Amino acid sequence: MVRQASLAATRGTVRAYIATLPGPHRAVVECTGMWYWIRDVLVPQGVGLRVSLVPEAHMISPAQRETRDLLRARPLLVSRAIQVQQSIRALLEKYNVGPAAELPDLPRIQAELHAEQRALLAVQIRRLERELRDRVLATPDAQRQVWIPGIGKVVA
Repeated sequence: MVRQASLAATRGTVRAYIATLPGPHRAVVECTGMWYWIRDVLVPQGVGLRVSLVPEAHMISPAQRETRDLLRARPLLVSRAIQVQQSIRALLEKYNVGPAAELPDLPRIQAELHAEQRALLAVQIRRLERELRDRVLATPDAQRQVWIPGIGKVVA
C-alpha cells in the first residue's frame, strides 16, 4: 500500500489525489453503482484497472453501458407490472368478486389506481422495447440468438 485516504466522491478530488502519487498507477475499483465515472476518471490518467490484485470481472465498454442499463430496466418494469396485477387479484379474492366494479368503494378505488399503474407500466415497457429494438436487435450476437427456438427478440 502506498497511501490510504478517504476522499470525496468527485471527479476533481480523485484526479487530484492520483496526481499526488508516484506512477505508474494501478487501482482496483469495487463493483459498485459508481464504478462508471471512477473508471472514466482513472483510465485517461493512465491508471491500470486490470492489475491481478483481485479476480478479474467483466468490465463493460463505455459504448455499451447505457444500452445494458436500459436492458436491465425492462425486467424491473415487468416485475412491477406483475406486482400491480397481483395486488388487483388479491383485492378481488379478498372480497370474492369478479370484476373490480363489484368491489366496495374504497377497495375499488385502490384497484383502479393499480390498474392505472399497470397501464402506465405497459406503456413504459413498450417504449423501452422500441428504444432497444434498433440498438440491440441489429447486433450480430442478437441476430444469431433470434434463430434459436424459444428465444425471441426481447430475450435475444
